[in-house]
Amino acid sequence: TAGNFAIYDGTEWKNLSATGDATISAGGVVDLAANSVTTAEIAVDTILAADIAADAVTASELADDAVDTDAIVDANVTAAKLAAGAVSGGAAGVITDGSITADDLATDSVDSAEIAADAVGDSEIDYSAVTLADFTNDAGLLDNTLTDTNIFVGNGSNEATGVALSGDATITNTGVLSLAADSVDSAEIAANAVTASELADDAVDTAAILDDAVTTAKIADANVTAAKLADGSVNGGAGGVITDGSITVADLGTDSVDSDEIAADAVTASELADDAVDTAAILDDAVTTDKILDGTITRDDVAEIETFYTLAPEFSNFTLRADGSDNSGTMISDHDTSTDRNYYAWSTRKTGTLNDYDLVLQWMVPENFVGFSDTNPEIEVDYKTDLTTLADNRLDIISLLDTAGSSVALTGGTGLVSTVADTWVDDADVTFAGGTFTPGEYITMTFRFASKGTTRTNANPVYLGPVKFNIKVK
Repeated sequence: TAGNFAIYDGTEWKNLSATGDATISAGGVVDLAANSVTTAEIAVDTILAADIAADAVTASELADDAVDTDAIVDANVTAAKLAAGAVSGGAAGVITDGSITADDLATDSVDSAEIAADAVGDSEIDYSAVTLADFTNDAGLLDNTLTDTNIFVGNGSNEATGVALSGDATITNTGVLSLAADSVDSAEIAANAVTASELADDAVDTAAILDDAVTTAKIADANVTAAKLADGSVNGGAGGVITDGSITVADLGTDSVDSDEIAADAVTASELADDAVDTAAILDDAVTTDKILDGTITRDDVAEIETFYTLAPEFSNFTLRADGSDNSGTMISDHDTSTDRNYYAWSTRKTGTLNDYDLVLQWMVPENFVGFSDTNPEIEVDYKTDLTTLADNRLDIISLLDTAGSSVALTGGTGLVSTVADTWVDDADVTFAGGTFTPGEYITMTFRFASKGTTRTNANPVYLGPVKFNIKVK
């Protein structure tokens, strides 16, 4: 039968169902009945911790005195586990001597009964918490009534008397003591008691500093500025404050060093910057030959000067020539003693038509020539005619060729006649502009003398005196 098992009773096999402490399934699985395993079935020391289910051991499973110290996990006996009155002190108690601290005591748990006689000393009293209400009004103690903001002070009879705090301080009814204004003077301040932290910003003024009290050690580096220095306080020399050799160019103001500050013979060539000595710095007549290095002065160093070259007849470089027609007459050179000048003179007794003759003059431009004058006419000519009429006699400069051979237009060089008959015209202006004039080369001027005789015995001469060139040279 399902769930049965065969058992032999000594005579025969029987088909029986399992009952009692266990049942068996058709598959042969034995199932113990509830509460079927008792102490008798369990071998001694057979039940291990792994065999006991969590929370399976309750108070009913534990025998009296079964839980000893070894069975209790450290720090697992909490206040809830302790029975009321279970923790006691004293010789037989469980509290370790001296182990109860202020944190272990509940608020208001210690009253007079718990405090031993004479156990409260000065160190045990928090005076900030003591009020009048904490005092009993026994004989010999202060009255607990006192005027607002007053304090108790012993009087001459050694009795505590309420008085108002006055003088150098006042007090509020909350105990805040305030010093009166100006109540702390030097007598109240201990020596060396005022440090930097006690001083307000800008609190120390000149009047507060003792004479000669500010030494080098008291002055922060780089804090003495120009504004702090009195006029004339910084001086040099043996007793001065300026370090020898410390004044540099950057320290000197513009125009601060004049002749008084410079020692005799102190300015040598090395002290002078290039181009530092100009004309204004040189004393008149101070530059002598010895001061000028040989070969130093060039033409460019020499200033331009205005000068002139005068050519007096007879000229050193001239020639006479005829133009090929109407050239009859006489050309002479001589000296006019009345005016002290040399001259050329052309004359003719031919009547009717002017007869002429040319004088060609060459003048070498000087090597130091730099140009013609800026203030005078380029050329000045002395001349004279016998009559004042152009039809009878005249002098003309018919051409001027520069050193390149090019013609230069002239102003004032033609139709020259005396304004007064037979009278010299001195320094007649002849001007021009432009042209090339190279030093060392020749310019060429051509003068034309023209005259006709009024009669066979009157030749009407034309005169040419000195010729002057106004120029600039170096």
